[in-house]
Amino acid sequence: MTTKCHMQGRNRRCITVDMRQEEGRQIIKQLANKVDVLVENFRPGVMEKWKLGPKVKHQNKPDPVYQCCFGC
Repeated sequence: MTTKCHMQGRNRRCITVDMRQEEGRQIIKQLANKVDVLVENFRPGVMEKWKLGPKVKHQNKPDPVYQCCFGC
């Protein structure tokens, strides 16, 4: 990695979770209680189908930032 990448990514943590599995969804629910921002890039409705959409995050934290990013 370049120095620029290290500087831009400092203090960030990244993980990979298989959200098709119930265990993965539980991990995401636990993390949603601790984070300030949740960004996802699934097709519309996928997170809601897994019961992980913005309403779930709102129940756990009063001031969340939930961002959906998907292409056309």
